[in-house]
Amino acid sequence: MAAEIALVVAFNEEGRVGEVVRELRRSQPAVRIVVVDDGSADGTRAEAIGAGAAVVSHPFNLGYGAALRTGYLYALEHDAARCVLLDGDGQHDPAAAGTVLGPLRSGEADVVIGSRFLVPTGTEMSSVRRLGVRVIALLATVVTGQHWHDAMSGYLGLDRGALQLLTTEILADDYADLDVLIALWGAGLRIVEVPMTMRARSGGRSMLSGMRILHYVYKMGLSIVMAAARARLGRALRRAARVPAPVGRRS
Repeated sequence: MAAEIALVVAFNEEGRVGEVVRELRRSQPAVRIVVVDDGSADGTRAEAIGAGAAVVSHPFNLGYGAALRTGYLYALEHDAARCVLLDGDGQHDPAAAGTVLGPLRSGEADVVIGSRFLVPTGTEMSSVRRLGVRVIALLATVVTGQHWHDAMSGYLGLDRGALQLLTTEILADDYADLDVLIALWGAGLRIVEVPMTMRARSGGRSMLSGMRILHYVYKMGLSIVMAAARARLGRALRRAARVPAPVGRRS
């Protein structure tokens, strides 16, 4: 089992997804590229196929979390040893896929985050959005005890164990990136961050444009607390299961 898969999640990304696939092919020619088309109403599917990707399509839009789960199941069913996950809008630089996969290939990590904040010019974003991302990373750090630079990257590398775990977890569709990371942290997997840059969108619309990021931060804050509580409970139960029961005093 040595297959590697690049999972590209796309919704109405005609005019962008094809170039993402082509850049991935140039960067990682041995990696199988799979586009998860989440019910696009434009030519996303045809463009991805024309660029050389395999495509799995939802009949209608089910949400980002559902698209991720479809991708995870596909990777497992096709015997992937590891995968790299990125978006189809072109913001995640496909040339960085090898950097994200690197710690998985070397065996030093189970999960890799492509972090925008490990380099000074990792990404251009509005001050409101940057503040929201920082607040979320700080909250995730507080509730988990693990320091996160970029908990909302979405540019992830996952080994097979992580994929298997994520197909059994119930994750939120609205903010699946962070729920995914907290679930993986709760399972005790080794998580590392590697530096990457994020490019500007060439078109389409981000779901976190304008002031909506503030409402998103509020909702995600609640999700973080609940997800971390579940993860901490799971870690405690696993530790308890490994500890032998006290030996009673003989009469």
